[in-house]
Amino acid sequence: MKSIFTFLTLILVGNAMWSQSCVEVADNVLCADSEGISDSLVSSPLAFGCFNSQMTYYTTFHTGQNIGGNVNITVTPGDCDDFTGNNQVFTAVFRLDPGADPCNPLEYIPVGNCDGDNVQYVHQLSNLLPDTDYLVILGSDHLPQYGPCEFDIQISGTAVDISTNVSPFLVYLGGTSQLEAYNANSYTWTPAEYLSDPNISNPESTPERTIEYTVQGDIGECTVYANATVTVGPPIIVYTGLTPNSDGINDEWVIQGVERFESAIVTVYDRWGQLVFKSTGYAKPWDGTNKGKSLPMGAYYYVIELNSLEVEIPPITGVVSILK
Repeated sequence: MKSIFTFLTLILVGNAMWSQSCVEVADNVLCADSEGISDSLVSSPLAFGCFNSQMTYYTTFHTGQNIGGNVNITVTPGDCDDFTGNNQVFTAVFRLDPGADPCNPLEYIPVGNCDGDNVQYVHQLSNLLPDTDYLVILGSDHLPQYGPCEFDIQISGTAVDISTNVSPFLVYLGGTSQLEAYNANSYTWTPAEYLSDPNISNPESTPERTIEYTVQGDIGECTVYANATVTVGPPIIVYTGLTPNSDGINDEWVIQGVERFESAIVTVYDRWGQLVFKSTGYAKPWDGTNKGKSLPMGAYYYVIELNSLEVEIPPITGVVSILK
């Protein structure tokens, strides 16, 4: 971005006098996901539009790759004491097209009504162009002879940050989720664990546990970050009981999701450790019988081995009860 700034000492634009500090904005890049800029306005008179500033400060920001977007510019004035009562701080934004001279911007975007005071205020801009440089000017009617006029400035919003998406955000163990990040021109996901490729915008994740990823991206000269979480649920949901009384309700033992594991082995034992049911694949659910005979009410111990080919899953054990 520095290549767009041409060294000029003074430029007269209409009735606006741009000082030397205008062409030094390449050193003052405003980034999202950072502490922003803390500095002081300098003596560089500027008159443009609603501006009539004795002290000014210049910085730039770059928008991301998406079409359009919003930004919030938050300004917190600090020590701007002026015994004459001139202590207001105000802001303007200009669009800088590729190769444009920051001292001769092509588009002026009014921000508010040039009013400000010594409390924090937020300027909201909508529908900014993608992949574009913008010039931000802070101005004050504070007189230079009364000392510095301090300020903090930060930027945020969809136009200058990364957004992420996870689909689906909940997967069962052994499932795959699609991660996606937008608005930057390069990406790095961390940790790289379970990812198909940590250096693309849309890697796939096949996690064995719930995991939060951080994606780092570059927007202009800025590095920004966003988070994305893939939540891993149990591979199957095991119902804890059945009522084999032929009423059509819970007559069979339900194991939700087991059909995804064709090689699963399901075994059930009575209280004495005797095998009463065994199935590979669980195509026919257990109906509370053993060799065609109904089993008595009570608690039975089960072991489910899913035998997944994609991810290692330990045997799932528990108790299922026959009720009447």
